[in-house]
Amino acid sequence: MKKLAHFIFSKKITIGQTIEHGLVRYHRYVDSLHAQDLTNAGKKGKLVNQFSISSYNDDHDQFDFIFSKITENTSFDHALTQAKFFINHEKNLDLRLYESQAKGIHVNPSEASGFKKIKIENAHFTLTADSQTFSIREKHPGTEAIIPTVYGKQRTAIKLFYNWVLENETKIQTMTFEQLKLALHHSNIDTHTYNTMD
Repeated sequence: MKKLAHFIFSKKITIGQTIEHGLVRYHRYVDSLHAQDLTNAGKKGKLVNQFSISSYNDDHDQFDFIFSKITENTSFDHALTQAKFFINHEKNLDLRLYESQAKGIHVNPSEASGFKKIKIENAHFTLTADSQTFSIREKHPGTEAIIPTVYGKQRTAIKLFYNWVLENETKIQTMTFEQLKLALHHSNIDTHTYNTMD
């Protein structure tokens, strides 16, 4: 069996790790690597190109080399070209390539552009959001406040909410608390509403 030459990798990507180089996000699984072009990440009405390269071969040393070389690319097109090179030249590894697209609004923007903390306040509520969580506190007389928060594991709802707020910031300024909750429901953004005391 032909073996790839072994090199010392300055930026080896380990199993379970996610890294970003330029506008490309890479995530390493045991026997596959997933790459996303972040050019349109977080943008409504846009698509994000992505690919996965995988194999059922058990030679993980070979995967370490191939995946590490691909993740050196800061250009998605260059990474895809290199993935196709390995598929064509390393037949013994039985490498497979799958190309697809995701909705831009469902993909987190790059760390370079980052999640900036958002705060919107009007006469009816205070809204705050960042990459980790979001909350909406209703304003009204008395001591009780209602704070909708994300439901479950949060990650999907958080990024959907964050991108939705960026797209609708002007409209949100004039909404009431109930109108905002209804808009989130119509946008399929899961929230959990509970009462907390000031």
